[in-house]
Amino acid sequence: MSDRSTGRKPGQVANKGKKSMKDRSQRDAERMPDDMRRDADRMGSGMKREGDRMNSAARRDARVERDDMQDAARRTKERLGK
Repeated sequence: MSDRSTGRKPGQVANKGKKSMKDRSQRDAERMPDDMRRDADRMGSGMKREGDRMNSAARRDARVERDDMQDAARRTKERLGK
């Protein structure tokens, strides 16, 4: 027999293994909500970033359209003035 098994009660090693598995599952269960929250934050920030990108593109498009309309109005005034 090995020196490790001497002096141990029957099932003591198995109980130790069960305890470590239980502790590990509890740690994983505690970690899971944090991971889910972190993932949601990442996804939310990605969606926000995408929304900001779309808003900036919409503002840019609106600015270009406004400039085009102002140019068209200026050209019309120039034609009528001549």
